[in-house]
Amino acid sequence: MKTCPLGHTCDSCLWHVHLQGHNPQTGLPVDKRECAIAVLPMLMVQVGGKTDQVAATIESTRNALAAGSSEIAFAITHHNGNNGQRVIADGD
Repeated sequence: MKTCPLGHTCDSCLWHVHLQGHNPQTGLPVDKRECAIAVLPMLMVQVGGKTDQVAATIESTRNALAAGSSEIAFAITHHNGNNGQRVIADGD
């Protein structure tokens, strides 16, 4: 029977968890009971990958909002008082 760094036997320790999902480095499915301390490196790799995905999504959203706000500003500054209709300029 293994003993963890906390001095417990793994079967009775509260840090002994059931881990399900996919290994972020290999993509292979994971379904095992393991000490949470032992799987921390794998979980940290996965969190880092998810953080990168979220950052890319936020950047894409920001770019889309920035492009949309410039179109709205253009429409507001180029309307001729003709009942709020947008004047279409060259390049639209």
